[in-house]
Amino acid sequence: MISIIKIIDILMLIFGVILISGCGEVPPVMPEVRGAVTVNAIIEINPDSLVIPESVFILLDGDSIGERANPYTFKTRVGEHLLSTFIENANGFYRSSDQRFEVSYDSIATVNTVMSSTGIVVVNSTIENHPTDSCSIHMDGVFFKTAYDQPFVMLSIPDGPHNISLATRVDTTEYQAWAEVTVSAAETTYVDLDLQMVSAYLGNHAPEINCLDMNGDTKSLSNHWGEVIFLYFFGST
Repeated sequence: MISIIKIIDILMLIFGVILISGCGEVPPVMPEVRGAVTVNAIIEINPDSLVIPESVFILLDGDSIGERANPYTFKTRVGEHLLSTFIENANGFYRSSDQRFEVSYDSIATVNTVMSSTGIVVVNSTIENHPTDSCSIHMDGVFFKTAYDQPFVMLSIPDGPHNISLATRVDTTEYQAWAEVTVSAAETTYVDLDLQMVSAYLGNHAPEINCLDMNGDTKSLSNHWGEVIFLYFFGST
């Protein structure tokens, strides 16, 4: 009788023969199919002022390839990619939005990026779930514009936190809403606001009370939308 150990040895021998007989030449490693891309970057100081930097930092598919001359051409794999550029200088931090592009074999794709230090805010507003026809928009207590078409688009908003408030009037009833938003350079921030009834229209958002700030400048309470105002009263004899 053949022992179990002997059977195992025979099976291992057969398996080894099959394994060895199945080994042939190692298939060659196929080279990665590659194309190329040229990056052209500009800085938008404002809509009327564009600057071409000598070098920029490039992000490809979320990974940095470092600081490169501008323009810059490099090879990468064939397929779809996301690319953005950024730079920091004495004037601030500038960044472009992500650009989606396609690389083909043995060809050069071109990606043009516009770097900005400001962002965009897109506001959708409703009253009882119905879109508003028009709104008066204030940002950081200062009138921004009266918007008539939804969504309300606010361009060239500085990077950082902001207070955005909306107000409109239906017949004699005033509606308001406000929100804190954080804007990032070259990015679009979306805000959804549902305006709430405040009071019958009396002429101003708040009483037309003029106060003096710490610098001696006159301020009106009716100009500070969506803000909490602390008033200090001083008396003298």
